[in-house]
Amino acid sequence: MAIKIEMLRYFVEVAKCGNLAQAADRLGRTPSAISMMLKQLEEHLGAPLFETDRKSKLTLLGDFVLKESLRDLEQLDRTLTSIQQFARTPSGLIRVAAVPSASTSILPSLIARFQADYPTVSIELSDADSFTVMADLTAQKIDFGIISDHAGLKAQGFGCHELAEDQYGVLFSKQTPISKDDSWQCLLDHPFVSNHLCETTDIPEIKAAVKNAKLRARNTSSLIALVKQGLGITVLPELACRNLSADLDFFIPQSPEYTRKILAFWAPDKVAYVGQRAFLKLIQNY
Repeated sequence: MAIKIEMLRYFVEVAKCGNLAQAADRLGRTPSAISMMLKQLEEHLGAPLFETDRKSKLTLLGDFVLKESLRDLEQLDRTLTSIQQFARTPSGLIRVAAVPSASTSILPSLIARFQADYPTVSIELSDADSFTVMADLTAQKIDFGIISDHAGLKAQGFGCHELAEDQYGVLFSKQTPISKDDSWQCLLDHPFVSNHLCETTDIPEIKAAVKNAKLRARNTSSLIALVKQGLGITVLPELACRNLSADLDFFIPQSPEYTRKILAFWAPDKVAYVGQRAFLKLIQNY
């Protein structure tokens, strides 16, 4: 017997509630029906998911199944929501994922122009690092990906258009003794907060700073919060450092200049309906 999605949903609800009665009430099923479904799941796995019949404590297997189920059910629910939105919206749904600097500086104005002409098209926007966006585009979870320069997607046959180019610079708290006349050497003179973008660059000074870093942040908001607290300085592109709070500052060392490109990618054979083609035209004319 194969594991059914309902089994995992019921298990997750019981694990959250800690008892069958409350889970059954929330699911609109009888406790006996929930119990039978859990028993079938455990028989398929060959091991118990709960320490006792009271369902208040998970086994190691149960804890693992819960974590995996939560992640995959969340993705499934997003997929089902997208399908339902597409079905309800005559003009369809456009899914866009972008690096944070693009989602805050480029996409708002582009989307505003698009919606003025296509108000019935739904747009789903998310932000992530370049590699996550690349993976989602390859897996067809999104229609358009906006990322920092990555030639690998071009080699895979994806369409590509350059949207912008900006320079790397240094983000720091105004409490940190840094002059805007400093060189890239300042990265080695102060504690450094590493981030995903820094770790993918071949810039010598940044590579050296990353190697010595004791702190790492995976998203831009966390990174900025750590710098704001005075826990270190970091490197970000210029577009990511607009509208900074009053206690933060940003400068671009004069020499050498390090730049990065922001590129839009899409799978040409997946741009099928009128809304997608119109959005692509806006990107290509940006």
